[in-house]
Formats: sequence, structure tokens, C-alpha cells
Amino acid sequence: MINKIIGYVLAAVGVFGVAAYSIPEVKSFFPAFTAVPENYLLIASIVLVGIGAFAVVKSGGRSKKVKEVPIYQGKDVVGYRRH
Repeated sequence: MINKIIGYVLAAVGVFGVAAYSIPEVKSFFPAFTAVPENYLLIASIVLVGIGAFAVVKSGGRSKKVKEVPIYQGKDVVGYRRH
């Protein structure tokens, strides 16, 4: 779960960096972005989006399968217990 949250945060920061690269008003609003060369900002933002998307995909969608164990009475299976 925490990997998914970190992935979303990294992807959001990356998208924000791409927006700062594309929209001059956003870049001028944050003085820290004016010190970074534009190409470095774009490359770092794309890498952050990629890492964030990878983290979200790897951490989500897997459901834990419940293992069922047979209950025996003698040699006969009389039911299943979820383990």
C-alpha cells in the first residue's frame, strides 16, 4: 500500500515538473525551477513519472488468494477450511 502512495506522489511530482517545463508561468512562479536548466528538468520529470507509474503498477491489482485446506473425517473430505 505504501509503495502505491509513493508511486502516486512521484508521478504527481513528475507531472508537475513537466508542467513547469511546458508552461512558463508555472516555472516563473517557483524560483527554484529557474536555476535548473530546462532539459534537466524535463528529463528528471519524465523519469519521476516513469518510476511512479512503475511503482503503482507493481504494487496494485494483486489480490491475495485464500488457501482452502480440506477437513477430513477418516478418509473422507467433509469440508474445507479457509487458511
